[in-house]
Amino acid sequence: MKPKNAITQEGFNRLLSSEKELLKTRGVAVGLLAEYRAMGDLSENAAYRSARWKLSSIDSQLRRLKHQIATSEVAKRPSNEIAGIGSTVGVESEGKTYTYFLVGTYEADPLKNEITDRSPLGRNLFGKKPGDKISVLTPGGVKEFRIISVH
Repeated sequence: MKPKNAITQEGFNRLLSSEKELLKTRGVAVGLLAEYRAMGDLSENAAYRSARWKLSSIDSQLRRLKHQIATSEVAKRPSNEIAGIGSTVGVESEGKTYTYFLVGTYEADPLKNEITDRSPLGRNLFGKKPGDKISVLTPGGVKEFRIISVH
């Protein structure tokens, strides 16, 4: 059996909320499809084809969300001394400081500095504490980081 993907409680709640909203949207889409089907000739009914495509898209999104929910496990909150999922980690490199939020696989958003344990930097941050130093292989070469805080 494949191991579960760790996720924050907030991320898991977002998945459940998205599923709930899609189920509501699906109900409306099914109603429209039935309405357009009743209009008659389906071969030349663009509204029917569009409604059928929309329902198919919603079903695809629901399958993806159900898979994510089924394969996710809410991670236990880490201590304030060791970096883990749900931690905010401050690092220093080359005189600059950066702050990253460690999240589960389905939550990663590098533009918001939300990184997962599967990213090169995230993989090296997990399990570390303030004062630890790490080396990360980046496209520009190896970069050194010093962990300054874990919250």
